[in-house]
Amino acid sequence: MADSFKADYFNMPVHMVPTELVEKEFWRLVNSIEEDVTVEYGADIHSKEFGSGFPISDGKRKLSPEEEVRVGPTSEALGASGVTPSPPG
Repeated sequence: MADSFKADYFNMPVHMVPTELVEKEFWRLVNSIEEDVTVEYGADIHSKEFGSGFPISDGKRKLSPEEEVRVGPTSEALGASGVTPSPPG
């Protein structure tokens, strides 16, 4: 669902849409006083089934170095390093 929207919105295959372009469009919309935007609630949508608007490390495509930073270390990497993440607080 998110991948279909992204491909349609940017008029190119989803894997070809650079993160920078998405961010640029986001900030253009945020700063626009002449354009209305409707955001549909989607917290309960299962991203494994419908896709995600955020970079995820799922092995389906290679993440860019910028996306890797945003995704952060995988739980496997954390477990292998012996580091236990602490809860935010």
